[in-house]
Amino acid sequence: MNDSTAAGKTTNTESFEILLVHPHLSLARSGVADVVAISATKLSERGKKVAVFTASPARVNVPSGVALFEFGPDWGVSSIDKLFQTSRSNRNALVSIHWTAAEVGNGFFSSCLVVAVLGMKLMGRQVHLSAHELWRPWRGPAHWPFALFSRTLSAVLVLLCSRTHVPVQSWARFLQRLYFFKASSIRWVPMGATVLPRQRIASSSERHQYPLVLIFNPLSTSKNPQLVEAAWARLAQKAPQTRCAVIGKIPPRSDTRLKYLSQHPECQMLGVLRSTEISDWMSRAVALLAPFDEGVSAGRTSVITALAHGLPVVTTAGPATESIWKHTEGVILVNRNPGDLADALMRLHLDENYWEKAAKEARAFYLAHFEWEKILDQAYPEFVQAKTIKQRFQAASLKSR
Repeated sequence: MNDSTAAGKTTNTESFEILLVHPHLSLARSGVADVVAISATKLSERGKKVAVFTASPARVNVPSGVALFEFGPDWGVSSIDKLFQTSRSNRNALVSIHWTAAEVGNGFFSSCLVVAVLGMKLMGRQVHLSAHELWRPWRGPAHWPFALFSRTLSAVLVLLCSRTHVPVQSWARFLQRLYFFKASSIRWVPMGATVLPRQRIASSSERHQYPLVLIFNPLSTSKNPQLVEAAWARLAQKAPQTRCAVIGKIPPRSDTRLKYLSQHPECQMLGVLRSTEISDWMSRAVALLAPFDEGVSAGRTSVITALAHGLPVVTTAGPATESIWKHTEGVILVNRNPGDLADALMRLHLDENYWEKAAKEARAFYLAHFEWEKILDQAYPEFVQAKTIKQRFQAASLKSR
């Protein structure tokens, strides 16, 4: 696929106002790809000319008005050149890079991207960085060279980009102290829901007739699968009629970290689902069980997606947890132990009135902090200013009549 899309969208390189770049080469489902797709769609609905550069165009679902370019099979060299040339021919375009930490397989590609960013900065272009994941975790001496490499690339990008958006407040403060000379350009911008409600949302009585607890990607590096399994085991003992559904990559049989969940008769391992399927499951569940090692934060798209569906979340607080999470009953914060997690789920299961209040609070909390229009206003304030000027002009025109 050469600079084209599966939907046959235009690839004219002129008159773009914003270039969204998603340099993630993995073929697996990516929450960042969903963020890019929703951002492009919402910006296009605001009348902005948007182009998206991505490694997997088929996984970025955007409307026909959005141009879609592919980072090609040559490790992205020709496509990064295309990004550079597109930026060059659109002097006023904002380049927004949605970054995840460099992995072994895309190190050369990431290096080329850094060179392209440097070239765009020398041309005077505005380049913003949305740092979804700044570095890979240290996983033993064998992985340290790659972890050091990803940290170096991330550091260079933060230095080069005129603004950096970080979805976790504690990370943003850390970077502001680390880059004290450009602290004002590093901002905390929360994430939004990667799957918006699409299906009919089941009523409280329907949900409690066959109670279902959802678990999202329990094997991710930020979660503790042993804690998730132990919490579900406690809940299954107290409420045998409760069902469980696990969304995310199904581990191989040799991986025993989810042995209890995968063998339990009331638990379904759903694997990777489409957006409509995720929305359907969230619209029928009683709660999302999502404990995090570092605590819940504004960068946890699975939690925010649950809130968008009015689904209460049972999770944990930690160093990454912002203060806003402590002021809603839609998110139940408990200690990192199986008993407290199971007890919180039990209360949502047994007390229907309490569940209804928590569900309303969850939806209201989402609208107050994570609704996409508000996030875009924070991420692209230049567009907000333009919108305000237009509104003032219209108001002035009405007064002169």
